[in-house]
Amino acid sequence: RRPALLCAAGILVAIDQVLWYVDILGYLILGKLPIKVCGYLFWPSTHLAKKVTGMHHLFFVPLVVVLCARGSGLPLGRGFLVSALQTVASQVVC
Repeated sequence: RRPALLCAAGILVAIDQVLWYVDILGYLILGKLPIKVCGYLFWPSTHLAKKVTGMHHLFFVPLVVVLCARGSGLPLGRGFLVSALQTVASQVVC
């Protein structure tokens, strides 16, 4: 119903999500995490619940793309506008 908001959410977290993909691929191919953005999952002190719930990083962006593409396409223009407004508002408040 609100693809611009969903697209904005995807845009706001896209960099972090891509870094997760780089780390996971690096781990599968090289046996190490090149960026270590998800390194906390491999700490012995990390609880299983945190490891399981951390997996949402792998599924969020593909799910956003699939859900947005079901309609009339990805509303990137409106998504960028919404994410820019959210960023500015966060900077003002914080």
